[in-house]
Amino acid sequence: MLQLQSMQSTEPGVIQFKVETLHFRLALNPTSFQALQLKVAPNQGSEGSWETDDIVALEKFFDTKVRNTVNQLYLATIIFIYLLSYKRGLSLYKVI
Repeated sequence: MLQLQSMQSTEPGVIQFKVETLHFRLALNPTSFQALQLKVAPNQGSEGSWETDDIVALEKFFDTKVRNTVNQLYLATIIFIYLLSYKRGLSLYKVI
């Protein structure tokens, strides 16, 4: 069973964690604060445990499946707030 260990991060908007052989860095895009980025690297001493192609596949999976879903939820929330505020005669800028 994998044990997930949280790691301290001094960077705002960054979460770091590790499992037995991999280190993960999850961060908001610093320019837009909307897109999530995942970087995966082998832990020290575990460099030979993972092929580079496997690590790239993990990052690409996150990029195509998870990040796009989060962006779609963000957009759907903004549209919902806009429609709700329009129906109530409110300005979108006052709602947000």
